[in-house]
Amino acid sequence: MKRYLFNPTTLILASAFFFYLLFSRNSAGINSVLISLYSIALFFALRKQNDKSERVKPVSWLLIAGLFASSLSVVFAHTDFSIIIFWCCFFFFIGNFAYQNMKHLQFAILLSFQSLSLLPVTVLRRFTFIRRKKKVDWTNYIRFVFLPVFTIVILFVIYSYSNDLFFQSFQHLINRLGEFLNTISFDRILFFLLGVLIFTICFVEISSSKIFISDSSLSMNLERKKRKSFFQTLNRLLYRKKQMAIFLFFILNLMIFWLNYLDISHIWFNFQWDGGYLKEMVHEGTYLLIVAILISIAVSVYYLNSNILFMKDNRLFKTLVIVWLIQNAIMIASVSIRNSYYIEYFALAYKRIFVYFFLAMCLIGLASIIYMIYRRKSIAFLLSVNSISVYLIIILSACFNWDGIIARYNFAHYNQSFVHFNFLIDLNDSALADMNYTEDQLSQIKMVQSRKFSFSGDTEYANLNFTESIRKRKEQFKSRWEKSNFLEWNYPESRAYQRLFD
Repeated sequence: MKRYLFNPTTLILASAFFFYLLFSRNSAGINSVLISLYSIALFFALRKQNDKSERVKPVSWLLIAGLFASSLSVVFAHTDFSIIIFWCCFFFFIGNFAYQNMKHLQFAILLSFQSLSLLPVTVLRRFTFIRRKKKVDWTNYIRFVFLPVFTIVILFVIYSYSNDLFFQSFQHLINRLGEFLNTISFDRILFFLLGVLIFTICFVEISSSKIFISDSSLSMNLERKKRKSFFQTLNRLLYRKKQMAIFLFFILNLMIFWLNYLDISHIWFNFQWDGGYLKEMVHEGTYLLIVAILISIAVSVYYLNSNILFMKDNRLFKTLVIVWLIQNAIMIASVSIRNSYYIEYFALAYKRIFVYFFLAMCLIGLASIIYMIYRRKSIAFLLSVNSISVYLIIILSACFNWDGIIARYNFAHYNQSFVHFNFLIDLNDSALADMNYTEDQLSQIKMVQSRKFSFSGDTEYANLNFTESIRKRKEQFKSRWEKSNFLEWNYPESRAYQRLFD
């Protein structure tokens, strides 16, 4: 009995049915936590069944923690972003069932996509007559299945058109068959099949892969690449490369020093807003500086991933690179300050919030490169450290109800920040309670905004009835929430409903 329960086909069908019960015509909520706990339990049950004496790898624990944390973010943050991140974490987790000994996160993620690519073959082998090491005689299926069925259908159609009495005798049966088909919910069937496909990924058979080889052979330490050279040609080329690198980083340090000096003197301490949009300083300036930081990281990695670090008397080279990286960290601080000014005068928005998370990723990247220089680490080390940091930071960013935070902040700071009503009106339902203002309150806000922001009058408030739009959305939200079941429950919308209607 136990062996039958752990049969892959049985587990796939049972898991698909459970997935169907949780998510069929239900939005994401507590069901996200339940499917996560089920998947984690299935993971450990299969390990026990297969007598896995080896400990669970750190990467597997990381994927488990990421899946569970992202499912909690759906319940307690419940933004579109948190839901997307949850499904990504869910996909990465189940995509590693087939091979649970991955050592590095970046290869575990690649393995998930490889499992997905092998899904069609796995489905055919699991749920059809196709089996390994067995040739299929298609002529037998054509002779004994297809031809008889095809003959019956063709002759039935011919007899029906040639004789009305024959057709009428079967008409009642045909009508009943049509009524039966109308009662079948094909969208639910497709949803169940989606569950079958999802959990079939857990049993994708991967016998060999370059991903496994790359993961197991990855070296964290930088190794000197020894090559035979005649007449010391390669040594001279390496020396020239070192000289060029010193010259390059010397010039780059001068350029970024001047850039940082101008930012510190004009942005950090002496910034004065002129009442404009700040578009040039923030939008173009921030994006270009972010691109510059990424280019800086790439240039640094290019020169550090070579034998230059093993050369004697390369202290000047190391010093220039480290100073260059530190100055890039100062530039990250400048980008953060620019973004803070933008928030101060133009309030919160999604991109302005996620700029900080992206800058945190860049800062960790720079710190890891400095560590790479001191400890002579490889590119593999950088990829491993930064893939983990990106994974954790993205999950962390999904743990906040940004819609509610944006609505509360923007209305609370209307006397100093521009309130973009066209943007706020599209925030999700959990933010409705934070935008439930009367006409008199909105009139006061608009009056203050018009005095402070000369460009807000015609473009922002014309043809926009904010109160009426929020009222309609509240009615829709009330109707939807009262019809929802406990599987769709989430804290932000539950709290919003209580504040609006209790």
